[in-house]
Amino acid sequence: MHRFMFGFLIVLLFLGLISCENKPAPAPKAETQAKPAAPELPADDPFLELIKKADTCKPKDHRCVELLELKKFMASYKGYDKTQLLMGLKATQNPNVKGELIRRFKAQVTDEILPDLEPYATDRDFLLRQAAQDTIGFRGTDKGLTLLVSLLDNKEYSETIRTTVPKILARFPEHPVVVNALPKLKDMAQTSVQGWGRLEAMVAVSKIEKEKAIPFLLSIAEKDQWVTVRVRAIQKLGLYYSDETAKKGLKKLSRDKDAKVKKAAEKALTGEYEKKAKKREEKKHRFRPTLRPAEQGNSPSQPATP
Repeated sequence: MHRFMFGFLIVLLFLGLISCENKPAPAPKAETQAKPAAPELPADDPFLELIKKADTCKPKDHRCVELLELKKFMASYKGYDKTQLLMGLKATQNPNVKGELIRRFKAQVTDEILPDLEPYATDRDFLLRQAAQDTIGFRGTDKGLTLLVSLLDNKEYSETIRTTVPKILARFPEHPVVVNALPKLKDMAQTSVQGWGRLEAMVAVSKIEKEKAIPFLLSIAEKDQWVTVRVRAIQKLGLYYSDETAKKGLKKLSRDKDAKVKKAAEKALTGEYEKKAKKREEKKHRFRPTLRPAEQGNSPSQPATP
């Protein structure tokens, strides 16, 4: 019996050794590579020094000497790029300084750093978020315009977050992202609690749809509660004063009780607004600046202008 048990154990041991030999060796663990540290400006860099000094300015002091010195330096020095922009934003907490940095590096901003600018597009400080929104939409890229369109749903701070967005979108009236935003723009033009927001959204709709927007513009001109919006809608209708629908509506508005509305409608019927618009376009094309290489990459449908 003992011999049998001893033999059985020898067989089990032999089989175990064979299975260990056939078992593949564990793969060596890959060495984890440390994520490269974000680049830092040298401590003695004049750009960083000026940012630190400007950071001491009061948030509402736009004439602060240190801030003006920083602006002067950025206007004259051409050696920095978007990397320095991100470093500079990290080095300051002052909204004025952040806004100036974003405006200065607008031409160098590409899609890859839009996520870094996105938080500033909804900042409480008006000038900072305006600078961020304008920079995000500067090149008219799909990513930048899509980000701006998403802000049309933002009604924070009494809807002031989205007030300036339609004006930026209107620079690219043929871009598919902007065209697809028409329902949001029309809703904003009719329902926003901000008068300037309604006005800018209405203007954007008129630039996108052109003469197709005539019925919409007539509705705004007749119904909006702020006379400034009504007059602006009439001015846009004046671009199509020879259209029968527009002409009929303008004649009705020329008999409006509000003196400003009445006067604007009378001017529109004479073609005055159309003539002024043509002169502005001629002047714009005559003096349109040539973009530097770093500013190229705009939408082919509508070049961005600084």
